[in-house]
Order: sequence, then structure tokens, then C-alpha cells
Amino acid sequence: MFLTFCQKLIFRVLILFFTLPAQATVTLIEDLSFGTIVVSDNSVVSDIIISRSGQTSIVNHIRVIEPGHPAEFALTDLPGNLEVFTSAIITQATTSNPPPGPATEQFTISNPDIVASVTTNGSGFALVRVGATLSTSGNGGNYVDVQYQGTLQVTFNY
Repeated sequence: MFLTFCQKLIFRVLILFFTLPAQATVTLIEDLSFGTIVVSDNSVVSDIIISRSGQTSIVNHIRVIEPGHPAEFALTDLPGNLEVFTSAIITQATTSNPPPGPATEQFTISNPDIVASVTTNGSGFALVRVGATLSTSGNGGNYVDVQYQGTLQVTFNY
């Protein structure tokens, strides 16, 4: 079966937990996005991987119409040359659609890709990017042309 539907996949970074001092600022610059893709055959699991560096890898039957990008956070107002430890977990492994969404297969999100730590520059600034893997169900069902969403939790500690 050959599907001709496109999906706009924006993986929203919805939950943020920060353990930084009150004067620190964390700004979400970009949500993690898998871009606009076509699932051409859902009879096997297919993956699209967006690395934290912005590299895209495809396994099996996904075609990219519009490229995606990693999530990007700016850490500011911190002391200079400070090591900040980072982590990310997927808190909603299966995507969802904003209501009222049509019946469709859902994707699975896994393998968050984030550096273990970053060091702020002399001005107290650091940039952190987060990637992940998006997988199809592989069960032969259809994906429709809608926006799919998921949730990622990012933690910054020092």
C-alpha cells in the first residue's frame, strides 16, 4: 500500500523542569520538529531521527517533504564558565492529535538526544539542542494529513 499523505510533525516541548537559580533564564527558541513527512509504506516500522546537531536519518519508508530540526534552548543570566547538567525524557511516548482529530495511526517518540552537560561562556550563556527518534506503528494502518504532538521533559541542573 502506498500512502500519499503528508504529516506536519511538531514535537512540542511542553513540560520544562528547571533547577536553576531565580535569576537564570531558560528560553525555548525552537520546538523539536520532525518536519513534514510522507509515510509511503506502513507495513514495517520506519524511523526518522533528528539528532541534536540537526542531522536527519531515515530508516525504511519515510520521505521528507519539509525538513525538521532539533529543539533549541538558550540558557542566559548564569555565572560564566558554569557547568550545567542536562537530561531529557519522553513523557508522552505516543503522539496525539489536537481535537477534533480524525482517526489515524500514531507515531512513537524515543531516544532523546541531548548532551550530558554544557558550560556557559564568559557571559553566562549556553545553547542546548535536543533531538529524538520518531517511529511509525508498522502495522499497515494509515496516517492522515494532520499535526501530531508529543511531550518531552528537559531538565537543567548545576
